Amino acid sequence: MTKDELAKYCNSELAKLDSITDNIFSVATTGKTEFTVIELAAMSAFIHYFYAAVENIIRKILKFDGISEQSEENAHQKLLKTAGELGIIPPDLFQPLSNLLAFRNAFVLTQTENAGWTELSPLVSELEGFRKHFRQEVIEYLAVVDNE
Repeated sequence: MTKDELAKYCNSELAKLDSITDNIFSVATTGKTEFTVIELAAMSAFIHYFYAAVENIIRKILKFDGISEQSEENAHQKLLKTAGELGIIPPDLFQPLSNLLAFRNAFVLTQTENAGWTELSPLVSELEGFRKHFRQEVIEYLAVVDNE
């Protein structure tokens, strides 16, 4: 994979993050605190998709850097740990990303079927700041990474 191919991939996934965030905020409008079950399910699914797009970017960057993907039971946690240790994920993004991973794990195990706004609100409130900061980190990485 070339640097240009990596950049195109990352830009595509970053565009997905923008779209997903817009979808979440089309439901979770400012000041709204009561949601239907369908709205909560939609936000839960979009938060899961958001995390998946972030993880896809991290995986491609690690692969580009020659770091093999984990296939163990705790692969998602190890992926974040590796990305944090290598500075791909800075310390201030690690905790919000860990929160998204915890939600993703619960979502996959269908433990979020009763998730209400109380559980989703902290995640939703962090999304915009996280998205912007993560985008900046990816752009900075792409600016300094060597071409293979």
